[in-house]
Amino acid sequence: MKEFLIAITLSVMFVALGCMWAIYAVRNNNGIVILDGYEHGVAFCESKMGTVVHTDEASFWNDGIASYVINRGHEKDPQVEELVKLATTHCQQF
Repeated sequence: MKEFLIAITLSVMFVALGCMWAIYAVRNNNGIVILDGYEHGVAFCESKMGTVVHTDEASFWNDGIASYVINRGHEKDPQVEELVKLATTHCQQF
């Protein structure tokens, strides 16, 4: 019975630690760059170059530092330039 309780306690501890790690990773936006107050675009830290793609909903491109997804019609917003600068700085750590 004692071994069973120890096994259950250890299992719960490992699950709790896993959940804490997942929450930490999501809350710290590891590899995801957002500009506070700007809901029309996001950057993902990845250097894989790709082509520029325009759809009815968004534009996608990669500048060799990050991949960007900007809602259609907002590609020329001044915040896009700020997002690119922020991604350039933030993505250096990945």
